[in-house]
Amino acid sequence: MAGKLVYVSFAPEDARDGDIVTAALDAWEVTYAQSPRHLGADDHLSDQQQAALRQCEVCLRLCSFATADSALMSAELRYFTELQAEDQHQRRRRQRALVNIILDTRYIRETFDKATLFIDTSQKTRALWLDELARAIGVATPARRISRRAALALGAASLVTLVSGGAAGTFFLRNAKALSDARAAAKAVPTFGPGDTVGGQPAWTIAVSQTPGTDPNAYFPSIGLAASGDGILYAFAQNTIMALDAQHHTLWTSTKYQNIIVNGTGTTDLVPQPYTDGNVLTFYDTEDGGNSVYLNVLSARDQTMRTHIPVIFPNPNFIGPAGRVSVAGNTLFCIFPVNGIWSASAFDLTTGKNLWAVVVGTGTPHPSVTYANGRVYVGGSYAFYCLNAADGTQIWRYPFPSVVVSTAVVDAHTVYVGALDGTFIALDAHSGAMRWQLACGNPFIAPATIDNGIIYIGDASGYLWALDAQHGTYYWRTFAGAEEKFDAGTQYAVINYQPVVYGNLVAVAAGDTLSAIDLVTGVRRWPYQLPSTPTAQRGTVSGPYVLGGVFAIGDAQNHVIGINP
Repeated sequence: MAGKLVYVSFAPEDARDGDIVTAALDAWEVTYAQSPRHLGADDHLSDQQQAALRQCEVCLRLCSFATADSALMSAELRYFTELQAEDQHQRRRRQRALVNIILDTRYIRETFDKATLFIDTSQKTRALWLDELARAIGVATPARRISRRAALALGAASLVTLVSGGAAGTFFLRNAKALSDARAAAKAVPTFGPGDTVGGQPAWTIAVSQTPGTDPNAYFPSIGLAASGDGILYAFAQNTIMALDAQHHTLWTSTKYQNIIVNGTGTTDLVPQPYTDGNVLTFYDTEDGGNSVYLNVLSARDQTMRTHIPVIFPNPNFIGPAGRVSVAGNTLFCIFPVNGIWSASAFDLTTGKNLWAVVVGTGTPHPSVTYANGRVYVGGSYAFYCLNAADGTQIWRYPFPSVVVSTAVVDAHTVYVGALDGTFIALDAHSGAMRWQLACGNPFIAPATIDNGIIYIGDASGYLWALDAQHGTYYWRTFAGAEEKFDAGTQYAVINYQPVVYGNLVAVAAGDTLSAIDLVTGVRRWPYQLPSTPTAQRGTVSGPYVLGGVFAIGDAQNHVIGINP
């Protein structure tokens, strides 16, 4: 046994947070009792609860908006403070401690609540407030906090390993399986550190097209990238499609399409990205001098055209295509202007026939759609939708505080998506109920990446965020653009693309800069900034993707560049 005897008090609504605390106590081999998860008919404490409170040395109260309505928590608090008063009256040497763990900024402190210690989790990483908690209950050192039971206890609960690194704020965010996966990956993938002089330097450069872009000084990237699970990267220039293998050798090149759309129309627009699932390639192009736009679907195997769908825009002033598509089997899902109205739509890949279309109130720019488990998830104006992929019928709708243009990410049973007002939210994929939300303040355009229970999401002001996927806990935020002082919040730091995790790094493109950031600490290991153009106008990085052990990006000069990690 380690530390002091503990009683954990929480409302039933905060049971998940209670699981985090009790998992930490298990890992530290601390003996504890806790509030019952289901209340009885009254707020009277049972004999067992009273006995547990009498024996405990520390009462941990998990305080949230639900605390004020919990009659049981009030009864536990009154009984414990009476025990404290009795100890003081009897002049007992043992001093009971009341520790409030503040989970919610809406928590209102009660007048008779005189806690020994307040631990505010809203402004701290989980590692830091757990470090405070460990000291409060007498668990001596970070090294001592790891027991032989820890991995088993945390693995069974499928929770994080709760170890803090003290003032430096170093923390480990891995459950037992993730730790095993990380060790296995470390054998195959090198760890990239600050002493590496190669990291952030170009390994190779490939010209996708031999002809320069329309504007050699263009801000927007002239390369669109798409990668499949079989290790092939597809690069789309204005007049060329090129397939590269893991050794960045050219597998094939097509120059059949002369007006491929590879860039956006404004700093707040989605950059329309091509798509591949390994079987098909999708992209937009223009014909008839730019008067006609088509959504093309090619066979990735032999580049034959499978579907050629004309796009008839309802607003002639906006000719940019919608976001990236999703493909499942023989069906393509996307936002598409059906009958002059932007709609979530499904198309047969063989015939190009529109199978269904549902108006979801999308504004400009138009979001991408996400297919998962027979459902389609898509954002719109002040709402987010879940549709049946078979016929488009609405399964649920969640009212959003803003316009959603980013692509939703679906992981297990949760949907993660950000909005233009800076809200990032987690919704139950089955019911649409909100699991948690975080107000980050800056618009979200790019989709998130989830790795080992951690969400990495970039905003339109150039910051990359690391969040706990289960509870939305904020771990760190790091600027990923060239210079924070000058570029934060400008067009030169917008994050349009999904971050990518490789080794111990997460790489993200912000404006004209690719940054590699340490997964655990949030420290930027290196930035790579695109070379300046002949004018003062700066370019934009597209990507990144991992190709043969390097980060592959596109620039505004028809190049794909491999950057050493």
